[in-house]
Amino acid sequence: MIGIIEDVIVYMITYFSAAYWLAPVSFVIAVLIMSYTLFIWGLGWAWERRVAYPKPYPEGKEPKVTVVIASYKSADTIGETIESVLKSKYENKEIIVVDDTPNNSVADVCKSFDVRVIHNKKREGKARSLNKAIKNVKTDLFLFLDSDSIIDDKFIGNLAAWFRDGKVGAASPRFDTKNRDSTLGRFTSFESSFWFTLARSHMYFGSMISFRGCGVMVRASALENVGGWDETLVEDMALAGKLLAHGYVIAHDPRTTVYTEEPETLKSFYRQRFRWGKGGLFAFLRNKRVYARLKQVIIGMVPHALMVFMLLSLILYHSAFTIYTLIPFSALSYLSFESTVKLLLLIGLFFSVYWVPATLAGITHTIVFSIRGFRSTKELALLVPYVLIYMPLLFIIYAAGILAGMKDRIKYGRNLNELNVNEWKK
Repeated sequence: MIGIIEDVIVYMITYFSAAYWLAPVSFVIAVLIMSYTLFIWGLGWAWERRVAYPKPYPEGKEPKVTVVIASYKSADTIGETIESVLKSKYENKEIIVVDDTPNNSVADVCKSFDVRVIHNKKREGKARSLNKAIKNVKTDLFLFLDSDSIIDDKFIGNLAAWFRDGKVGAASPRFDTKNRDSTLGRFTSFESSFWFTLARSHMYFGSMISFRGCGVMVRASALENVGGWDETLVEDMALAGKLLAHGYVIAHDPRTTVYTEEPETLKSFYRQRFRWGKGGLFAFLRNKRVYARLKQVIIGMVPHALMVFMLLSLILYHSAFTIYTLIPFSALSYLSFESTVKLLLLIGLFFSVYWVPATLAGITHTIVFSIRGFRSTKELALLVPYVLIYMPLLFIIYAAGILAGMKDRIKYGRNLNELNVNEWKK
């Protein structure tokens, strides 16, 4: 038996020597990823340190803001959303609720408020509903909210002030999780910090490249110039791309936060993030020429993506190579305990050479981008499952959505209907 394990070790070392030179390469790439993560974070930090927040409009001279609330089966939440808007200190405003619910439950709740309600006779999806709501509306600015979103009394005034600059086509706040009591709710809150750390780095170059549709304020003339909301699954990313293509700036206000409900079950979480991945692909393809020339993408995203792709490629190649070298020994019917331990340690050694640097790079990237989302030292206990379980799962779901979108694009080509209302949840 000792002879067998020695043969195994010699065999593995012989074959691994052909690929072992890649180990230092993977380590270097991992270090570069960690260094670039700190660089990107530093850009956002530098921008936030020097940002000059615009002064609010003086009382009586505020531009008119039309708040459009998109609703679908939200009778339990829309009342709180409307109340938060009515409590705003911003006076020159009106509220329109566009309801995609098949019954009158939402409309009945809205009767107790001074709001205009547009009730679709049949389900039309969010983008089409929003376009219906803004048609023929005379206003300066639109504020788009989801029917489960909450804002504070300074929210509208803070965002409206950014439009003093004529180049600003949209202004986006931070968003956070309203239903944060569960573990999943806390994870989505940490995730929000991740994305807005990236948004702050983009602002270093002058503009965000995208925004989330709940809580975004858009200049009415800009919305008209770009043709309104695209009827696609992720209409907010598509609109952001069109605004950038027309030369508008998307401002970010990190001092202003909108709170919105996030999925409370894994099933609804999967459906939402899958839709975001799929719809995000469609939106990217619509505006790929715009993104190809943005510094935020060229400097802030492409190098990171290339390094991650290279590291993952090395890991997959090495893992496949490891499995291949073990095939001749799969038929061994018996190895002693000592021989098995030695063999497993050897296999673990070769795997760790690649997986350890990659894991450290992933952990560093996630922690640096998400740490501002942690509200107390007690929440640090969630750091391990968040980094090692939630974030990998999140990107797997996004990848599944992207692959599904690619499949549909190949299958239907230009005849693809990107707006499947059955996939739109909020």
